[in-house]
Amino acid sequence: RVVLTCPAPRATMAGGLAGSSSTFQPMDIEHNPDPEGKYQLSAKRMYMATISILGICVAVLMVGILAVMAAPKSKSSSGCHTVSSSSSSGAASSDVKPKSIIFFISDGMGPGYYTMARDSAICGELAFEPHLMGLSKTRSADSLVTDSAAGATAYATGYKTNNHVVGEVPVTDLSGEGAGVAGTSAKAAGVLRPVGTILEGAQLAGKYTGLVTTTRITHATPASFSSHVASRDDENEIAHQQVMSLEVNVLLGGGRQHFDPQSVPGSKRTDDLDLIARARSRGYKLATDLGSMKLMAAELKADTAAYFASNNHWLGPRLLGLFDASHLPYEIDFHGGFGAKSGEADVHGSGDPPALEDMTQAALDVLSVGTNGFFLMVEAGRIDHGGHANDAGAALAEVCAYNRAFKKALAFAEAHPEVLIVATSDHDTGGLSVGCCGKYALNITELKKLTASAEAVTTRIITAYKAATNAAAQGPALMAGLLAAAGRDPASGDVSGADLSTLHAMALKASAEGGGHGYEGYDLQNKVGEVLNNPNLIGFTSHGHTGVDVPLFAYGASSARFKGFMDNTEVGRTMVELLGVDPAMGYEAFKERMAFDEPMPPPPSPPPRAPSL
Repeated sequence: RVVLTCPAPRATMAGGLAGSSSTFQPMDIEHNPDPEGKYQLSAKRMYMATISILGICVAVLMVGILAVMAAPKSKSSSGCHTVSSSSSSGAASSDVKPKSIIFFISDGMGPGYYTMARDSAICGELAFEPHLMGLSKTRSADSLVTDSAAGATAYATGYKTNNHVVGEVPVTDLSGEGAGVAGTSAKAAGVLRPVGTILEGAQLAGKYTGLVTTTRITHATPASFSSHVASRDDENEIAHQQVMSLEVNVLLGGGRQHFDPQSVPGSKRTDDLDLIARARSRGYKLATDLGSMKLMAAELKADTAAYFASNNHWLGPRLLGLFDASHLPYEIDFHGGFGAKSGEADVHGSGDPPALEDMTQAALDVLSVGTNGFFLMVEAGRIDHGGHANDAGAALAEVCAYNRAFKKALAFAEAHPEVLIVATSDHDTGGLSVGCCGKYALNITELKKLTASAEAVTTRIITAYKAATNAAAQGPALMAGLLAAAGRDPASGDVSGADLSTLHAMALKASAEGGGHGYEGYDLQNKVGEVLNNPNLIGFTSHGHTGVDVPLFAYGASSARFKGFMDNTEVGRTMVELLGVDPAMGYEAFKERMAFDEPMPPPPSPPPRAPSL
């Protein structure tokens, strides 16, 4: 917006222009005969003076307009100046239509997590903060409090669905307006219908696609972009659809247990389907650690879209990275603390699982090979898990990892003006508050002492109790030592005697019951999280999700479209519109591939690469 202002012309002749007004006031000659003849001006001369002054102003205005057209920066000229205004949010190319979208979902990261990360300064400068655009509403079709499946489906499809449902919506919700609580009856009756996702639409449009997560790649959030099932727990079928039907270009995360056949130890499959072998037959390169992922991503980056087309890779490069049987380890457990800050390298060894920033960079390297753009979803998934355990330390380390990944994407978008970054959360988890228990404070010193997650400490406790010859007698000392190693020493008053006794009793019960444990609803882990967190003065209201609105960030091409207060479905539909894809037709293509379940023959061997010069 350019505003031209012109100061009021002034005149020195008596009775002429008013000092601060551009209105010409001629002398009243009839009532001022000027008997001495000192100021005798004819009406004609006065008229000509008026025309001359107005002409000068018009000429100056024209000069100002020409200056603005020649250079949009603020300039000044005699008598006129220009004032330009623009938005401070998003990139300079915010009006450009995006060819590619990078969509971040920080799972479970409600407003309190941002405040904790900023005020503790543990993550360093938060790269996403300058790009705050508004808020996203999170409710699902059948509840004011969403789960990850319904939340991610809203972003992926632009439609509300019931909690626990992936890539399908209640039939009553297909109007797109949301069925509200009426969706409950549709859920009970099983009246669900698949809907296309932005990823499917992007693939049909010839764009490369990718999913990156620190959870299982079959978990609710990535599943909502790449599969269609009535229950998020059907992860074996989700894995099948991701590899056999959708053939996403880049799949990076955990969850190998849903790809290996049941004959492989640790597999969760109930059949002999070897999805890793089938993925290889479809041209996927398999990565199992940071080193192999970087190597394969570099090889794929060296190729071009024409190279893939000429070798019958009609969907382009394919990279499957499965770095853990289940979720990737918490960052706080990997580093034994909070690790690198924003702006520092988060050094994982070649044989280690990659960090979120490593996977994000690898995905961008591979997907940017194409010439038609891409769609990439990146999930910082374990923030949510830390929230479920009320484990502020584990959650905060995951926020730091997310921040580093966002910086990688930001650097990429700054170099590619047709890229749009959108970042938000599917919901809040735990209802985190900075300050609690009647105290107006945040104990950053205690927060920095933490060296392990509640999940890791709980596993160590159960292992130690099972190995003890007399856990009932030896347990309290074992418990105290394990808590001290995690940064909470009972001997220093970090843990009360009552809490230590409660943990001991719960550990005896848990070790006797045997079996594994999950991140949600596990009593011992929740109690460990509480004990680790209490000295931090960070509060939680729940071990589940909450229904609060979540921050919404955007940067780059058309980022201004995400300003304000948006429903999660509106965020999804705006991305679809801007990317110019058709999710419905993309799903039809997905359906057709579902009919061909037999593995394709291996692709022909590519010709040798020319030696580097």
